[in-house]
Amino acid sequence: MRMSYGRPQVSYKTTNVQTASQLDLVIMCYENAVRMLEGTKIAYREGRYQDKAKKLEGALAIIDELKCALDFDRGGQIARNLDAIYAYFTRTLLKADVEKDFDAFDRVIEMMNSLKETWEELNAAPQKVQAEEVRNLPPRQSTQVTAAA
Repeated sequence: MRMSYGRPQVSYKTTNVQTASQLDLVIMCYENAVRMLEGTKIAYREGRYQDKAKKLEGALAIIDELKCALDFDRGGQIARNLDAIYAYFTRTLLKADVEKDFDAFDRVIEMMNSLKETWEELNAAPQKVQAEEVRNLPPRQSTQVTAAA
């Protein structure tokens, strides 16, 4: 593994990705896509069209990765629904780009934030279940050891 001594933030982000669970990675994808879409809108408004294109391409690439990661065998109807949502995101963003429709960008961002929150709740659920199971364990019986004098 190559160290990035001069760029601790890059090293930190790399470590986060390498040690993250699958759900954490999905959440990171949503966060990064939203950040890129927000940046797309700003660059568009400021007339920085090359930067706008780069950020929009990044967001679309993340959406494509989310789409490719779907497991239709295990995910069933949920995976099919997410596939349709991701296709909607792509169509809407491409159309919004051509038409300079900032409301459409905002709709996709809002939906992505909503999905991200759902994934965060799902990610927290196993920890809540584990904590509840620990609270419901019967009390341990203490064993006293006395030393003979």
